[in-house]
Amino acid sequence: MSSKPWIAWYTADYRAKTAHLTFCESEAYRRLLEAYYERGGPIPSDHASLCRIVAAQDGAERNAIKLIAAEFFTEHDGKLHHARCDSEIAKQAAFLARQSAKGKAGANARWNATGIAQAWPKKGTGDA
Repeated sequence: MSSKPWIAWYTADYRAKTAHLTFCESEAYRRLLEAYYERGGPIPSDHASLCRIVAAQDGAERNAIKLIAAEFFTEHDGKLHHARCDSEIAKQAAFLARQSAKGKAGANARWNATGIAQAWPKKGTGDA
């Protein structure tokens, strides 16, 4: 399982940008996006590597990968970059950092200076 098992998926945004794609092209795009998110950043720009990553095997699938890579990604230093993915990855990292800080703050509040966890009050003691 990935350490980041979820991504934000905006269906309306995707449909607005991809309504012109064929079914095969849309699947190629989704698989490239998934590869980008799984890696947490840019994917290889060479066609053979892309086809292998997304399991594009026949001619139509391989052509779809080439078309989608050219239309939706930018190439820089041998990698394909996607601005929206980079933005979403940064948002997710910030969210996870905030959640981690909240968890640490809660744990710190629960421990006293001696490092012993404060037990929950016993039943019948304290306010109800």
